[in-house]
Amino acid sequence: MGHLSSQFGVQQGDPLRPMLIALVLQKLISTIDVDDECKRSAVLHALNLIEELGPHIGLVINFSKCEVFSSQGNPLFPPAVKSSLSPNLEMLGVPIGDYLHCSHFIAENCSKAIVLFTALVEVAEADLHVAVSLLHICGSYSKLVHLARTTPSSLSFESLKFFDEEVRRCFSTCIAADIPDDHWKQAQLSLSFGGLGFRSLSYHSCAAFILSLSTSGFGSASNRNLLSAISKFNALVSPNKKLHHQLGNPKSPYWEH
Repeated sequence: MGHLSSQFGVQQGDPLRPMLIALVLQKLISTIDVDDECKRSAVLHALNLIEELGPHIGLVINFSKCEVFSSQGNPLFPPAVKSSLSPNLEMLGVPIGDYLHCSHFIAENCSKAIVLFTALVEVAEADLHVAVSLLHICGSYSKLVHLARTTPSSLSFESLKFFDEEVRRCFSTCIAADIPDDHWKQAQLSLSFGGLGFRSLSYHSCAAFILSLSTSGFGSASNRNLLSAISKFNALVSPNKKLHHQLGNPKSPYWEH
């Protein structure tokens, strides 16, 4: 076989890649003034500037990957830019919209993730170690933790609890043995605590959402999704691990002592 020699640009995954892109983008960003309201006219103005100045520094907009979400459609943007009138959308694998849309999206993603378990059971017949390793590393907690971090616990908890049960069922089938509740609770601990690392998504979903929302700067004490997550979290943990409802500084630790 021949060899492919990479002689142009940076390697895929090279940390230098995003740094170089950021340096180039900074030149463009300094010329764009989009107000906090992000009005359609301001976005269009920014788009026109990027289209005009970008090619001179090696940036060309791929309109086929652009989309406008607006209740007024897409009358001003280039025809190649897709438009959506729906208030419900998906962005970066996260649902944005009403309760029904978000709940359905999460449930659907849980169901898709569970399809993998059938294949893992078949793998276990040939190599149990490989099957359990795959389930632990990429088939359980890590599979849906992004949804736990980005969607309110009131929307995700039940679906993630169902997913947890299916992880347990898959592991039990792989090892051909029933797992008592206390044994499974031990298995959900990290390896350093004598567990198997099958962390519970539903149990950690509240903490994941609280941390994500709070560190993003939107952890206001009046945020009802945050308050709901804190209440559910406090119901799951021991008294010495409960969280404050009045959070104060969103970037400070919230543990009660």
